[in-house]
Amino acid sequence: MPAGAKRLMDVEDLVHWACSQELPKRRSSPRLVPQLPLRRGDGELVGRWTEPPGFPSISPMFASGLFAGASGSRPSSGRGSEVHPDALLVEATILGLPARMAYLTAPAMIVDRIGLDVDLVGAFAAAVGNVVNLVLAHGRMGNRPAFATRFEISPKMAANAKPGVWRVVRELEPTLDGLGVERPTQRIRRDLYPTGAYCRLEYDPDPQVMINDRAEYAVWGLAMHETAAALRGALTSIDPMAPAAALFPWAGEPDQRKPPDLFRAGADGVHGVREAARFAGAKRAAQNCARAHAAEEAGQAADEGKDGLVTDPILQFFGWAHLKPELAAISEPFGKLALHVVQTLPRNPERAVALRKLLEAKDAAVRAELWRGTGDDPVA
Repeated sequence: MPAGAKRLMDVEDLVHWACSQELPKRRSSPRLVPQLPLRRGDGELVGRWTEPPGFPSISPMFASGLFAGASGSRPSSGRGSEVHPDALLVEATILGLPARMAYLTAPAMIVDRIGLDVDLVGAFAAAVGNVVNLVLAHGRMGNRPAFATRFEISPKMAANAKPGVWRVVRELEPTLDGLGVERPTQRIRRDLYPTGAYCRLEYDPDPQVMINDRAEYAVWGLAMHETAAALRGALTSIDPMAPAAALFPWAGEPDQRKPPDLFRAGADGVHGVREAARFAGAKRAAQNCARAHAAEEAGQAADEGKDGLVTDPILQFFGWAHLKPELAAISEPFGKLALHVVQTLPRNPERAVALRKLLEAKDAAVRAELWRGTGDDPVA
């Protein structure tokens, strides 16, 4: 990587790099905020569709010493080396997310296409309270919170594997559910059932579980945005970009393209021919502009052409640094215009004619300043 350059990286990849490659180098795991109200464990946070199931190596149980040795540290293999300072700053930013996200309110898009009475505010508040564990767990696993896009509705089946008809029957003795107990009932005759009979609907998954999962995904996405904003310009070797992950994918929002890694080996070969040519042309133009600026400050045209940036030999006749101040002021605009022509136009016979005519015009302008006629000489 060039000196002083920073690698553009999606903040999701940045968190994964810090949590999976750098932070595990320490002998002790990153500790969560002691007073953090954890609602769900890491085994659930990684999603019930994650295979194989398991706990990330930065699970809170390791931080509390549940699986630690006598020294209170996790068993390590090749750990103990120095952690990258950018990873430590990423960790500190993640640990500060609860305070940064305390002002957020539950987005209405979380209940998109649900249409049922669910606890949106409670689900969002629980996810925000668990945001540190949420980000660290998925950062270690390298995945995103799982969620369901839709739920299936089906009738509750009776013992005969057919849709059942139910009725609340009052018992003489109170039960755990009170005096009323739901029991199957029979029809009186065709299309006639006792008063109070109903067919119970079952939802898979439960709508509230869907809202809980969506809330955790939304909080994770908002945490990625907050982390990127907090770290922008603060890291030494990485410039974090906003997450490409959609914030509400269940509503049809697509992911954005992640920034390409232009510094990795073989990056030049990942672009198409046309894009590569455009990139190379832009790079040459930027280098030429930088050279022209340096030449302008030096008071002379870039006439050497040693590095292949500006190679037209005629530019050697457009220099003005060697002239007297009054003549340099006349010659300088022509030199700059010649540089502009070489930098922006392709090499061909017409460009050569343009430069030749411009050189003639420059020489004529200088001679006009040096003219010592009688004042009544005819104008050609």
